[in-house]
Amino acid sequence: MVSMDALIHTLLKIAIYLLIGFICKKAKWITDEAERSLTNLILYIFMSGTVIYSFATELNLRNLSNYFGILLIAAGVEIFSLLLASFIYRPFAKEKQKALRYGTVVSNGGMIGLPIIQSLFGTAGALITNIYLVPQRIFIYTEAERIFNPDYKSSLKGFMKSLFINPITFSMLIGLLPSLFNFEYPAFILGVCDSLGKCTAPVSLIIVGSILANTTLAQKIDWSVLAGCAVRLLLIPITVLCATRIIGFDSILSIIVALLSGMPMASTTALMSQKYHQDASYASRCVFTSTVLSLFTIPIILFL
Repeated sequence: MVSMDALIHTLLKIAIYLLIGFICKKAKWITDEAERSLTNLILYIFMSGTVIYSFATELNLRNLSNYFGILLIAAGVEIFSLLLASFIYRPFAKEKQKALRYGTVVSNGGMIGLPIIQSLFGTAGALITNIYLVPQRIFIYTEAERIFNPDYKSSLKGFMKSLFINPITFSMLIGLLPSLFNFEYPAFILGVCDSLGKCTAPVSLIIVGSILANTTLAQKIDWSVLAGCAVRLLLIPITVLCATRIIGFDSILSIIVALLSGMPMASTTALMSQKYHQDASYASRCVFTSTVLSLFTIPIILFL
């Protein structure tokens, strides 16, 4: 099946990137300081390149207005995930709750979801995926500030600051400028953004693999991690699939939204933990475990 081929191919690439990071850390080619520096490079440069390129080439104002319903669905899924994560992990230690909550709200829909959806539904599916990921890209920073930053003060002002003053929001605005003012960026600028964006996934996963090298086998086995995976990979997508079918959404759109809502925890779960000096080792285990288990859960969601 095309879907399984795409899934296995993507997961094998992820495994190789993780292994490279693991080996580099064990060989001391990547130091703790290098991890922090590369994390900043990913969060501020590479991810910005991805967003600028997507908005400048595909996610223009016309597409966003035509697919406004998908934006609303995606926002609804994010809000549901946010509310669910706020209480379901309370039995676990506070430090573990941080990674679990963030990983529940932010998934790896870009790297894993996009190739799978594209293999199943072609370019139309890829466009829907990119539009669906818009709200989640905003949450990458707003939730990181709220969950991981010990200096964050919960207030409307603090939320608005984290929402608008971050690299992703700035990148979205830069990417939308051609649609707003009817011009096109030179090809070489788009080429630079595209090249930078393509560095995001491999370098992020290499860093996750590097952080995993600091953990023992006993640490890798954790019931709280499995609980987070069950929520991220099964509870949320099954709930979304049932809700969209009850409401009466198109069957293809329902399955695309359900698949995207059931992707594993984003690699930024570990990167943000690292950035704010939280338990990056535990966050990396969450990313690794949910990625492996998604090999089994994505086909389940696909054929429900």
